[in-house]
Amino acid sequence: MTPRSFLLSLLATAVLAACGGGTTSDTDGAAGQMSALTEETASITATTLPTAETTTQIPLDSVAAQDLRARMRSAAEINGSELDGLAKLAGSSKTSASVGTGATSERAVYRFWRPKQGTHFYTASSTERDQIIAGLPDFRLEGVAFVAHTNSAMGLLPVYRFLNTVSGSHFYTASESEKRFVQTHIPELRLEGVAYYAATQASNGFVPTFRFFNATKFTHFYTRSEEERDQLIAAGGGYTYEGVAYYVLPSRDTSAPVLAEVFPAAGESVPTTVAYVSGKVGDNVAVKSLSLKIGATEVPATLQAGAFSASLPLVAGLNSYTIVAEDYAGNRLESPATVYLGSRAAGGGSHSGAIRNGLLYTVGRNNTGQLGFGNTSVLADGEAAHPTLMRQIGHGAQTPVSLAFNQNFSLMLDSVGTVWSWGSNASGQLGLGTCGETMVTDNQLVPAHVTGLSSVQTIAAGYDHSLALKADGTVWAFGKNNVGQLGDGSTTDRDCAVQVRGLPTDAAVIQVAAGSQGSYALDAKGRVWAWGRNQYGNLGQGTTSSSSAAQSAPVRVLLDAKIVMLATGRDHVLALTESGAVVGWGLNASSQLTGEWGSPVALPAMLPALPDASALRVWANGNSSWVMKEVGVPYRWGQRLGNSGTDFPSAKLPAPERVSASLTDVLDVGPGASHWLVLKATDRFVSLGWSFQASLGSGPSTIDTWAYVEPISVVFP
Repeated sequence: MTPRSFLLSLLATAVLAACGGGTTSDTDGAAGQMSALTEETASITATTLPTAETTTQIPLDSVAAQDLRARMRSAAEINGSELDGLAKLAGSSKTSASVGTGATSERAVYRFWRPKQGTHFYTASSTERDQIIAGLPDFRLEGVAFVAHTNSAMGLLPVYRFLNTVSGSHFYTASESEKRFVQTHIPELRLEGVAYYAATQASNGFVPTFRFFNATKFTHFYTRSEEERDQLIAAGGGYTYEGVAYYVLPSRDTSAPVLAEVFPAAGESVPTTVAYVSGKVGDNVAVKSLSLKIGATEVPATLQAGAFSASLPLVAGLNSYTIVAEDYAGNRLESPATVYLGSRAAGGGSHSGAIRNGLLYTVGRNNTGQLGFGNTSVLADGEAAHPTLMRQIGHGAQTPVSLAFNQNFSLMLDSVGTVWSWGSNASGQLGLGTCGETMVTDNQLVPAHVTGLSSVQTIAAGYDHSLALKADGTVWAFGKNNVGQLGDGSTTDRDCAVQVRGLPTDAAVIQVAAGSQGSYALDAKGRVWAWGRNQYGNLGQGTTSSSSAAQSAPVRVLLDAKIVMLATGRDHVLALTESGAVVGWGLNASSQLTGEWGSPVALPAMLPALPDASALRVWANGNSSWVMKEVGVPYRWGQRLGNSGTDFPSAKLPAPERVSASLTDVLDVGPGASHWLVLKATDRFVSLGWSFQASLGSGPSTIDTWAYVEPISVVFP
């Protein structure tokens, strides 16, 4: 290369930095000399050649450097809209410069493509790569352009990185003379350090990078693809082939992506008909895509900074799906996974239920027949009449898939979408009538079919009313309705299922939840709807009402964030946001929201102890709350376990505290009023809390009216 063409090349190169690329050449123009980042991947074609890397000829006179600086500013102004995002990233992070001290000697260099601008951007920093993926959606990651080195060695030269403080882009060079020229004449380019090292000759697996020069545009184009080189030579178009620029390692990716911290964990229960699946995904180079396959449906996931998330539609019971991850080399991971829609563990006022191996079991208090044995009993009647361990319950349903217990009645959903109920029925909460002139309010001692309901996906139990969500997204309710908790526009108790009225047509409901006298629905857009009681700000409107005030139609809760899950206690509500924060409102007398606030909390607010990225799952009942902060590990706060036995001295726990060091691999929690039944990954049930009338199901040695602060085993026949 002549001195004149070199200087033209050099000046064009510096202007090119405003387009996110950069090319260099040393003064002697030898083919083996180093250059800046290449525009290369094996898969790119001639149709993706850069088109926006243009400049005008720069006069070769004594003011060339000054003129070049002016043109750099002009290029930055012209391309300002293109560079805004990169400038922000460059200003907020320190990336690949000065990183040649790691234990690993090789480093991938990534390439992005901007279709609208026809330009490419390169980075050797995985942090910067992830920032661009997360913050600049118009940048398309094409993969690894090549592999360079992080350490100096024989035959390797440093590639320097400059930050263009005018445009926010970067400039790379391996030429010592060019580095000195830039430092002397172009202060707008600030040296950040050594980005990586590359080779001067082909050896030990190094392959050539080919260089083209466009004398009209004064731009360079680099590729490691021999096919692309030949296509460009044949096409002409002003590009002159100059030969080999330098040598790099090809992308060597033979390992498939790997997964970690997948939530929900295998077989874990969720209360929503759409599961928000999340986790971490990694690759030795870079992950190209990740999706979830369930049946014939494939759901693409969002990838951001090594994490993924996707919304998976579910049916009641166990759902099997596959997580499919692929990298840019075509290596593919297919990982089987399962998630469970519904509750296999349930806690009521003082009774418990479990679904185990497709069978129904109950234990605990039975004063109104809530155990489904066919009689009423108390603990003093002896084991035959009132068992202290789980007992299997007969029924006429198909395979049980979900339970909802509260106070002194029980609900069950079977595999064909029908609902069964038993126990206390004073307000028609079992739904066994016909909404005729005379209500059916007799207690039911064995499971009975709730007629008029079919294709039900999820169920919820309040203190004296019940909710059901059907597959078509409609919500149905039955039972007590004194403050409008059935949502049918009236305050009349109903002994049969009636449809909730007033939800907007675009509210595709994915979860229902019930408090003592309030009802809630979560839709697919992340909105929450409430109706019924508002004595403690239960409706989330920023106000409270009298104990007898009725809200008989749904109102939208005042929430700013998108909600993905609900949990309800007696009169408080927890709402898990898409970002992993927890929002709460309602009664707070026992610090069931937080010890930092008074009671009640009428306007929803983020709980101080549970900000963004702190929660995966929420549960509530009575005046206590639970949260899963790490996969399989629950925390609790609010009302203590009881007022006797080995309980803590204080009556309130003001912030989440780990339930127990032994409580890990949790798949499901059945929160009762003051006790909890927990399903672990080994299909083992444990319980803890206030033991009353054998509610913990742990056998005759369990002390009645005693608080168990550590989990104890639930005994099955």
